[in-house]
Amino acid sequence: MIEKKKIINYLLLIILLSFTVRTVKVLTNPIVCRDSILYIKMADTWAELGAKEALVGYIPPAYVFILAMGQKYLDLRPETVGNIVGVILGSLIPLAVFWIAFSLFDCYKLALIAALLAAIQPYLIRTSTLILRDAVYVPMLSCAFAFAASAIKSKSILNWCLFAVFIAIAAMSRYEGLFVVPIFFIWALYELFTSKQSLLKRFRYLALSSCMVIFIYFGLTYMVKISLSEATYSLWSSTDISSLEPPVVMRAK
Repeated sequence: MIEKKKIINYLLLIILLSFTVRTVKVLTNPIVCRDSILYIKMADTWAELGAKEALVGYIPPAYVFILAMGQKYLDLRPETVGNIVGVILGSLIPLAVFWIAFSLFDCYKLALIAALLAAIQPYLIRTSTLILRDAVYVPMLSCAFAFAASAIKSKSILNWCLFAVFIAIAAMSRYEGLFVVPIFFIWALYELFTSKQSLLKRFRYLALSSCMVIFIYFGLTYMVKISLSEATYSLWSSTDISSLEPPVVMRAK
């Protein structure tokens, strides 16, 4: 077995590699696509006039909020904030992948290989270096799965709570995050019928886990929805099936 100190050193090197390749990508080949311009304009409006005038259609608010706050409080251009956030969060994806692989296979070597592949995977690098919602969504989803895998292995209620927090942030970045919640309940049913614990213990564990996931996920997304209730052009809701339709762009007259 690899010594723990060596594992940490290897993992830090992989994260450094992940950070380096993403930074080089941003500096040498910056890409601002059509959707990026929309988010930049929304963030600029939010920073100057507040959320009331900024949000457009069904677009989830988290990414625009991050860009806007960077402009408002750090005096950075939204595209600069987007690049910084994308590179930093993208660099942490290998850490989440490492934890997922280790939780599933209980093998440090395999987990390190998985983390290395995540660090240099072209799609993940591209996702981290575009000013798009995926720059937040993919890392948040990766962290959520990491905590889920750890919770399944350790039967930790705390890890399920953290899973719910990251899924909520993911859903506030892209509406697809909502579809991870039913996967949790599918796992809960599977655990209910296959666990070797006594019926009372497994029922108590699953009931508490389910209640915490529901409370945290819907509590966080509902609070954000309420905070945007006065946003004239925001139609976003974490549970609105209309969010599956193409974004509706509305402009103030």
